[in-house]
Amino acid sequence: MFEGMIIKTFPDTDVPAYARMIRSHGYKPIIRRDYIRVGGKIDDGKIDRLKFGNLIFHKRRLKKLKRDDLSRMLCIRTETIFNWELGRTMPKKSVVEDLMIILDITEGEISECRM
Repeated sequence: MFEGMIIKTFPDTDVPAYARMIRSHGYKPIIRRDYIRVGGKIDDGKIDRLKFGNLIFHKRRLKKLKRDDLSRMLCIRTETIFNWELGRTMPKKSVVEDLMIILDITEGEISECRM
């Protein structure tokens, strides 16, 4: 199963069963009158801001980086990093990718931060 795949339906087709099967593979079913399209990946859940902030804090400390150093690397304000670490705000996706590279954060560690 892959994103964009189209499943032709007929009047006797069990559409809910197909939709459940698509969801079980981690994709969104997009149901139309005469077909079902496999949509994008389903987000497993929102990230817990406190857990993610703790992760950033600990990884930054392991790398022996100050907030100032990290803020210079990311070209953002030091207060922004402080707010991330306290769980007040979340970084944008593009910044998360940069954080993963700079702080050696893995996908598994991010998935542990999900609610």
